[in-house]
Amino acid sequence: MILAIDLIQIGRRLRAPRPERVAELADSIAKLGLRTPISVASGSSKSAGGGSDATFTLVAGLHRLQACRSLGLVEIEASIVQMDDDERLLWEIDENLCRADLTELERGEHLLKRKEIYERKWPQTRAGGDRRSEEFQTENSSVRSFAEDSAAKTDVTERAIRQSIRRARKIDEKVRDRVRALPDIANSGVELDALADMDATQQKRAVALVEAGQAGGIRDARKLMEPKALKPNFRPEIAADEKWWQQFVTLMAKASEANRQRAREYLDEPVADNTAVLSDARGRR
Repeated sequence: MILAIDLIQIGRRLRAPRPERVAELADSIAKLGLRTPISVASGSSKSAGGGSDATFTLVAGLHRLQACRSLGLVEIEASIVQMDDDERLLWEIDENLCRADLTELERGEHLLKRKEIYERKWPQTRAGGDRRSEEFQTENSSVRSFAEDSAAKTDVTERAIRQSIRRARKIDEKVRDRVRALPDIANSGVELDALADMDATQQKRAVALVEAGQAGGIRDARKLMEPKALKPNFRPEIAADEKWWQQFVTLMAKASEANRQRAREYLDEPVADNTAVLSDARGRR
C-alpha cells in the first residue's frame, strides 16, 4: 500500500535515528528505490466533523522513513499490520535487536523493555511461575520463557541476555543518558558492568570523572574514587614522628659544621632541660 508520509505517526521510539544510517539508506533508495516497505499499524480517530479518520502508526522502518523524507518524497510503500501497543513495541524491539549497530547499552535497554512486555503478555513465564502446571502445559505449551525466546531470536546465550538486562536495570536512567555520548563505555560490556556494580551516586561521580577527562573509563574512575588503603600496622603517631625525623635529618645535612656541632652539644644535655625547647621547635615547624 502506498501511504502519504505525512499521515504516518512516529510516536516515541526506543532509539533515535542515526544520521549516518539515514544518509546511507537515502543514497541507496535514490539509486535503487525502497526495497523493503515499512510496517505501520492502522487505527482510527474522530475527525472534527464527527466522523472518523484513518491513522497509521509506524511499527518498523524509522530509518527508511526518515531517508525517504530527506529525499523529499511525499509517499512511501507500507505494509499494514493489526497490532496492539505491546505487539508494536515488541516488533520494533526485535527488529532493532537483529541489527548489528546497537551499542551494548542499547541492547540491554531493548532486552529489559522486551522482558517487561513479554512477561506482561505471558505472565506464566515469569521467574517463579508454575511452568509445570497442567494448565500451563496444555494451554501455553508453545510459550517459551523470556530468556529462551530472546536467545533464539538474537542468537546469543541466555546468560548473555541476563547480563545485558542487569546492566540496563542497575545503571541509573539519567546516567544511561549521559553514557550514550561516551561510546567507549556505551559499547563496552566490561565498562558497563563496572558501572552497574556501583550505586547511583557513585555512578554519577564516575561518569563525571570520565566526562572531565580525569579518567579514561569507568574502571579508571573507580580506582580514583577508592580510598587509599593504609599499610599493615599503620599507626599515625609513628608516621608523624618519622616525618619529623626526616625533616631533622634534611636540616642537619644542610647545616654548617659549626651548627651541627652545636646540635650535638644541645642533644647531649639532660632530657629534662631541653624537652620544652624541642617541643616548641617542633610546633614552629
